[in-house]
Parts: sequence; C-alpha cells; structure tokens
Amino acid sequence: MLALPAAPVAGTHFPTETQVEWHWGEVEGATGYRFNTVDDYSTSEDLNTETTKTETGLTCNTSYTRFVWAYNACVSLPVILTQATNACSFSCGSLTINHVEGNVAPVSKTVTYGTIYNIPGEPSKCWITSNLGADHQATAVNDVTEASAGWYWQFNRKQGYKQDGSTVTPSRNTTSIDENSDWLVTNDPCTTELGTGWRIPTRTEWENVDASGSWNNWNGPWSSGLKLHANF
Repeated sequence: MLALPAAPVAGTHFPTETQVEWHWGEVEGATGYRFNTVDDYSTSEDLNTETTKTETGLTCNTSYTRFVWAYNACVSLPVILTQATNACSFSCGSLTINHVEGNVAPVSKTVTYGTIYNIPGEPSKCWITSNLGADHQATAVNDVTEASAGWYWQFNRKQGYKQDGSTVTPSRNTTSIDENSDWLVTNDPCTTELGTGWRIPTRTEWENVDASGSWNNWNGPWSSGLKLHANF
C-alpha cells in the first residue's frame, strides 16, 4: 500500500506584470502533481511530474492564490501558493480624472486629458497636453477662455483657483512668498489630482524643452506637441 504523499512545499515564484511562474518542491513517493486556481482537486489540471506551472494573462499589481496537490494512488492535502504580479507600467495615453472640489481642485469636474511622449528636450517624459483643470486644449495661441486656461496656482501652494474673467473660485487667499525651496511633493497639484508618478515639471525640464524647441516667441510653444498658449 502506498503512503499518503505529503503536501508539496511552495518554492520561489517568478512574476511579471501579466504572468506568474509557480514553483513547488518534489514530494517523495509522489507520481504527479495537480494544479488549480480554486481549492477543488476534481477540476484541477494534471501536470504529471512537473513542479512548475507558468500562468499567463494575469492582471498587473494583483495578488493570486493557487492550489497544488501531490498524488500517487492517494492524494495529498493542497499547498496554497500566493504571489502578486509586478506593478503596472505606466502607459502614456488619455487620462480621465474626476476632480473633487477641495483644498486642491477649486471646483468639481471630470476632465479627460490628452498625453504625449517625445517632446524635444525631454523625450522620455509623458506630458498632459492641456493645463490642469482645462476642459480641452486651447484652440489658438491667443485663446484666453477659461475652458482652455484651466486652473491657477500660487507657487508651492496646494489650493488651485478658477478664474472665469470676473470671479475667482474660491476667494483668492494668496500670500507673500519668501522661501528657498522646490515645489514640495505634498503641495504638488499634479501628484494630488492626477496620481502617483505625475508632478509639475522642474525648471530644468522646462529649460530643456525651451532650448530644444528654439522657443523665441509664443508661436514656438503653441506649435509644439504641448500646445502651450499665451493666456493673458
């Protein structure tokens, strides 16, 4: 009579963004192994003597639990395998944000931002192609409408302001600034409103883009992929 095989021991798994290569140890006396995504031996997949299983088509940044049994004439208890796939890579594409009125966004609104790569001077960065809070890109270099302008910020302050030509929302509460600092991450409206990985461009990044684009007047930035317009 064959002895009941021991449950396999989980090994080291190897994840990517969309797959996991599952591993477990050999069990003495086992003639094969079965694998399942649920705790159900009857519907499990027979892997014969394999002690690894590559599962594809998974979702990035997601934890998965799987079950493996060893068998001969009898069946072991399952070993429970757990592994998370790798964090999702950022893909530059349209970005829909539900802004909520508060200490950053001056009003509540939903905006879909366009994004772009390969801007000369900073080609590896992903840029939004309209101002934060703008309903859409400007339609001309001298487009001064509120829908194209988006919101305004005082340097290194979280609160944004909407200016429709006659009314400022919320009531302006700017203060004199005398500080030697970069824009702090905790005050960065792009990080807060768009999510981790987004931020206000640095001075060096703007200088690189300016130099590479040979911007001598407003037609330069307007003709670039960023569609920067003279909002005054």
